[in-house]
Amino acid sequence: MHAVVGGWHLSPYPDELIAKTVEATKEINPDYLIPMHCTGLRTIMAIQREMPEKLIMPSTGTRVVFGG
Repeated sequence: MHAVVGGWHLSPYPDELIAKTVEATKEINPDYLIPMHCTGLRTIMAIQREMPEKLIMPSTGTRVVFGG
């Protein structure tokens, strides 16, 4: 998988679920993780801690272009 892009909507969920999601994402091993704001700060911090080289933090106006 090249990238996971979008909102994961995990902000209201407990840390245990966030940790399981991050571990499952590590198993998939995408090249990039681009979480939107609704992913939640705790999840983004977990991604930063576990897979910092894969994290791209978007903001308003961010444009992501993938080559073919």
